[in-house]
Amino acid sequence: MTNDECKAMSLWRQIVFAEGGNKCAMSNSDGKCAGPLVAHHIAGRGNGLTFNADLGLLLCTKNHMESQFAPHMNKRRFLFWLELHYPAKHKLYMELKDKRVPKRDINIKTIITELEKRLDDVMCKVA
Repeated sequence: MTNDECKAMSLWRQIVFAEGGNKCAMSNSDGKCAGPLVAHHIAGRGNGLTFNADLGLLLCTKNHMESQFAPHMNKRRFLFWLELHYPAKHKLYMELKDKRVPKRDINIKTIITELEKRLDDVMCKVA
């Protein structure tokens, strides 16, 4: 990763944590959260959607990797859960999931500017 990509990833992660209220999005599903929180890329990475904060979700380690709806255990179940609990994120994912943007077409400086603005907006709402 370049320095700019690392900066964008850090901003993306801060946004996901702030918008997630620093709690696992699945905590109300089974009430069994465990482990540190992680910012999950709903659309994966490396497909041009890596820095789309609307496709981020805050999960505890257990719900990220091990629970019945864990995205890394059963993607179909996770998407079913996502549609029920976060319909806007699910809809956006379904619209963009097959989108592939060549790395050469990604303007990382613009992405950083947009993420910085969004983080400022989010932090103002939280404060």
